[in-house]
Amino acid sequence: MPMKSLLFTLLAYLVIATLCLAERTAVYVLERYQYRYPVSARRVLGRTVLYAVSTALRFLVMLAVMSFQPGVFITVVLSMSIGQLAIEMMRAGIVNRGRTDITPLTSVSNYQKVESVAQPSHEEEC
Repeated sequence: MPMKSLLFTLLAYLVIATLCLAERTAVYVLERYQYRYPVSARRVLGRTVLYAVSTALRFLVMLAVMSFQPGVFITVVLSMSIGQLAIEMMRAGIVNRGRTDITPLTSVSNYQKVESVAQPSHEEEC
């Protein structure tokens, strides 16, 4: 393989890894950019833009994987895993510092449990 071709291949892998890490970052920012009441149109628009960016990045990564090149597939899996590891470590750090409003979620049912725990019932206030 000529040196120029090898450099272009490595550059392509770097671009793909950057797309994967950007997607993980966009999802993390979207999770952190929560609604505050009263809900403003600006916040709704901001979350919508973040969602659009993360979706576009997901589709770009999907197109890269659909090239059926093993190197691209391995790059995507490793980059997404490293990005998720970084996000999980940040979440764990936030939770360990006493912030209980942000917890790692594994399913919608866990989200509902977190919401029900986070909001005190009327019986507790009396």
